[in-house]
Amino acid sequence: MNSAGAPRAQTSRTRFRTSSTHTWVIWVLSGLMIFALSALGAVFRFGDTNAAAWWPAAGASAWFVLATARKRRAAAVVLVAAAITLGTLVGIDQLNLALTIGITDAIEVLSFLLLLEGRQHTFVLRTVRDATRLIVAAIAASAVTGLFLGLLISTITGETFLALAVHTAASHASAIVLIAPFAALPPPMKEAPRVAEIAFQSVLLIVAIVTIFGAAGYVPLAFVPLTLLGWAAFRFPVYIALIQSIATGTAALLFTLAGLGPYAATTLTLDTQVTILSSFLLALAMATVLLVTAQNEVNISSRAATESAKILSSGFIDSQVGLILTDHDDDDTWTIRWANRTAREFIATEVSADGRWQGQLATEARAALELDGAVSHCVLGSGATVNVVANHVGNSEKRVAVQIVDVTASVLGAEKRLEAEREHARALATRLELERQRDDFIATTSHELRTPIMSIAGYAELLEESSLLRAPESGWLRAIARNADRLTALVESLLTLGRASAAPELHSPPDLLPACALVEDVVSMHCPLADIKNVTLSIEVEEGAEDCVVYGVAHDVNRAIANLVSNAVKFTPADGTVRVITGTADAETTITVTDTGPGISEDAMAHIFERFYRAPDAERSSTPGTGLGLSITAELARRNGGTVTVDSVPGAGVTATLRFPAAARHR
Repeated sequence: MNSAGAPRAQTSRTRFRTSSTHTWVIWVLSGLMIFALSALGAVFRFGDTNAAAWWPAAGASAWFVLATARKRRAAAVVLVAAAITLGTLVGIDQLNLALTIGITDAIEVLSFLLLLEGRQHTFVLRTVRDATRLIVAAIAASAVTGLFLGLLISTITGETFLALAVHTAASHASAIVLIAPFAALPPPMKEAPRVAEIAFQSVLLIVAIVTIFGAAGYVPLAFVPLTLLGWAAFRFPVYIALIQSIATGTAALLFTLAGLGPYAATTLTLDTQVTILSSFLLALAMATVLLVTAQNEVNISSRAATESAKILSSGFIDSQVGLILTDHDDDDTWTIRWANRTAREFIATEVSADGRWQGQLATEARAALELDGAVSHCVLGSGATVNVVANHVGNSEKRVAVQIVDVTASVLGAEKRLEAEREHARALATRLELERQRDDFIATTSHELRTPIMSIAGYAELLEESSLLRAPESGWLRAIARNADRLTALVESLLTLGRASAAPELHSPPDLLPACALVEDVVSMHCPLADIKNVTLSIEVEEGAEDCVVYGVAHDVNRAIANLVSNAVKFTPADGTVRVITGTADAETTITVTDTGPGISEDAMAHIFERFYRAPDAERSSTPGTGLGLSITAELARRNGGTVTVDSVPGAGVTATLRFPAAARHR
């Protein structure tokens, strides 16, 4: 805990909020300090009077309670009353009077705090308004104390009531004003310490105090210390100015008590000396506090102005946009009045020594001005692309503000994006052309293959009816017929896929088709294969879907359902099950085919709708197929306004769902 003159107190009411051990030590030291200052109060009395020219115990008490947290202030006030009572008892040896002074001083501190803080949680001495509040609170609380103690002491000793009241009030007020602020100092400004200046000023102050107040005679220079203290208030940290004021007042008091200085003239009565000295100390206290807060307020404003200037600087001077203020002279030349760093880099080669601006950018700025603030776009010799905007400043016809914005990066980015889009368009066109050529090739080849394949199949059928064939020859003929059928199925698939891709408009008009009937036809066609593989093929109809319909082309819908059922039967092992379920959902008819086959792996699921794709499991198991079934199904569903989805869990079968509109849609 620092004493009343400690220079390290920088913030209000924060130093006592430490650990309980530290708080206990601080309170003990504070109590001892207040006790000692009360006991020394007798030293500051003049002659046989009971009036002290200065009562530092009042200031120390106010400082201590102000620096204490609110929840502990009651205990702090009790400590103040006890310490002042015991200290005063040392000087006057009258218990009743000492106890009265102790209680009165404690009440004075409470009154001071109530007037000072009001409803504020924390009082900080930042501005002149704060200083005025502190001074008024100190004078008001001290005046009440002065009146009460003046009445009490004058009644006991017979001294003049008014003189005692005035001297007591002044001595208390000056002490509170000088010492209490140490508990309410604002955070220090971050400035380099002026050690040499402080040392030089302190030496001058000491010399002035000794010369003026230590002289045996009257030296009419009592204002000099105030001038030096003003220097400290405006140049040094707040606490240094306060310490110097306390030291000046204490030295003046001690010199005067010793019979030296301007206030110890033999022609003055003791009451007059006390009055003059008390007034000097109070004036010194008020002047110091007002000056230091005024300077602090100036510093705060200066800091705010500096920050604003930095913001403006970063916004204009350091802006990436070139900013220029120029005057349009009578001879149609432009003279640069101000330009930020970015602008100076742009126009470095266009500005003459006398500030005349001529060149490409100047021409663009004139063009922009004539276009009434429109943007002028140009490419500089360096390759940079800039936008130039020019406007008249206010109502002035001669003062022009010019903005130069470097848009090179934006332009290059736009050009790269445009080139990428062009490249993408070329790649897409090439891909579409390749796909068209492929589809044309498939369609043409399929048509060309259909006739010879039909001839092979027909002659094979005729040969099968011949009675001249032997057993090996019959086997060969069956192999020819079987492979001819496979080729026929492949050609039909290719032709169907080609028509679905190249002709989005339906060749036959769509109609409302009974879904259950379509499913029954498809299942009946696949029952023989299912029986051969010992696979159970069943039909199910959801509740309410008995009469549901599909809006589409009969051939397309039938082929799409058949592809799903065929795949399910082919990939389902013996003793497995294939279910075909008809249902409705959201104005659509659904046909779902589920099987208990091996399922499809996650990697293969990403490719199942690609043409000619066959899953690795199908290749390994030699399951017959072309890899076109699902792609054909997807195309047929799409051109009839439907969709197909496939879900699978490896090892748990596949679920494929066709969705077709249940009524005509706007196409």
